[in-house]
Amino acid sequence: METHSPNRPLLYVGLLNKAAILLIGIIGIFLNYQNAGFMGGQYLFLYFTMISNIIMMLSSLVFLFVDIVSIVTGEEASLRLLRLLRFASSIGVALTMGVFFALLVPTAGPGYVESAANLTVHLIVPVLGILDVLVFERRIPFKKADPLIGALFPLLYMLFVYAICYPLNIHFAGNDQRFPYFFMDFETLGWFSVTADGIGTGYYIVILLAIVIAASYLLAFLHNLLLPKKKKGS
Repeated sequence: METHSPNRPLLYVGLLNKAAILLIGIIGIFLNYQNAGFMGGQYLFLYFTMISNIIMMLSSLVFLFVDIVSIVTGEEASLRLLRLLRFASSIGVALTMGVFFALLVPTAGPGYVESAANLTVHLIVPVLGILDVLVFERRIPFKKADPLIGALFPLLYMLFVYAICYPLNIHFAGNDQRFPYFFMDFETLGWFSVTADGIGTGYYIVILLAIVIAASYLLAFLHNLLLPKKKKGS
């Protein structure tokens, strides 16, 4: 397993950032569970917002321990696969943030957009997660195909909704919605149709996946740009 000397100041600030993700994520889960309206109560954990936040929190917890070990031992393992999965978790919460503020604000109900319940899971955790991967996880150079892993969790969630929830007639929210988000409702929108109700679900999926992959490559590019330059002869 490849190791190298850690950047201790970066690790210390990264520890604080990961701890903040965990704390704010827990607060966000609690506040949204107490919320009786949009994405609240017993239906909370069926939504990509909460699933992506939990994945980000779990990966933060893992790397909190990894960074502590690095500080204690003075050696830092590359852990390439785990770091790629953490990268995917940052893309997941970035998608959560982007979709909510671009598409879902009108459906959220009065008062929710400005509430702590919303800001914790749709803004603060995503921003801290992106910062963590971009600034505090500057350890591995991304190869050409690596950023494609950013689409992993959105694809798994679509599989969860369409292959498990829909066939089992699992409903979302208190008004018995068949789909967690309006743009996933192919019963109303169709798959690749254009009507007065808008474009079909298939178009939304293609567009969102394209945005996810583009964002993944952009974040990976910035990550590589910030990697410490190797000294000549090393």
